[in-house]
Amino acid sequence: NIQEDIDALYAQANFKADNVRGNFGVRYVKTSVDSAGYVCKPGAPCNKAADWTWQSTKKSYDNVLPSVNIIVDAREDLVLRFAAAQVIARPNYSDMTNYFWLSDGILTGGGGNPALEPYKSSNFNASAEWYFQPQAILSAEVFYKDISNYILQRTQPESYFNQSQGKVTTYQISRPFNAGSAEVKGLALAYQQTFGMGFGLLANYTYADASGQSGAPLPYSSKNQVNLSPFYENGPFSARATFTWRSKYFTGVDRGDDMFVKASKTLDATVGYAVTKNITMSVSGQNLLDSEYYAYANTTALPRGVYRTGRKLQATLNVSF
Repeated sequence: NIQEDIDALYAQANFKADNVRGNFGVRYVKTSVDSAGYVCKPGAPCNKAADWTWQSTKKSYDNVLPSVNIIVDAREDLVLRFAAAQVIARPNYSDMTNYFWLSDGILTGGGGNPALEPYKSSNFNASAEWYFQPQAILSAEVFYKDISNYILQRTQPESYFNQSQGKVTTYQISRPFNAGSAEVKGLALAYQQTFGMGFGLLANYTYADASGQSGAPLPYSSKNQVNLSPFYENGPFSARATFTWRSKYFTGVDRGDDMFVKASKTLDATVGYAVTKNITMSVSGQNLLDSEYYAYANTTALPRGVYRTGRKLQATLNVSF
């Protein structure tokens, strides 16, 4: 049972002078968390109700989060933007539970951590947007994120009663913890244009150079990601395809091994037809490449999990009245 209460107070002021506009503000947030659940008593065999006790862990934290956004209309077709803000991301509920599980045979286990602090990041962004024709844009952005308290899985020894052996033994337990500081710096490019006759293209690319505590990789951060989405919209017909590719990324540490997910690509597509103003039909396909989720430890020669969810095809009829 996890209860999270959030109280917030914020203020914002807008400004505008000639070709410069924007806003600045501050947000105060107080977060209170109560993580409760049944926990086995130390040394107990954990095989009857009396071996378990209801345990509650309370935690609260305050954050003051300032932000500023500045927009400069350099020309009629050119916009410059600058933003700076402090933000937080709270831990997942599943990470804050006080549960744990044990595997007596191989002396491993896992659990949550109700003492987790939220991610906190100071973000800085600067971008330029060029609107070179109607319904078209070419933009570039540079960004920097200074992160503290990022969350990582860690394995460490803990002692519990082993039902198989009838005595207390040491298990290697994997739990989330606050790993320390990290930084991300990179570049994002975006392009959108309608070519005529209903055809167009959206595309973007992001490069992120991320590093965690002591140069370790930052969880779930890919160095490169590309999205391409050609589309057609003319009269009652519409069609769109979306291709996404991301490079490998780190997910955590398990039993001393660095865990990664291999580079992946996906393709989705939708075709639609408006029969009338109130009736539309569409056919869509998801994961058309039957992409593979490949998780491995240290090297791709040591897979930990390989999954395929399969292709999904769907036909839809919408009637509005």
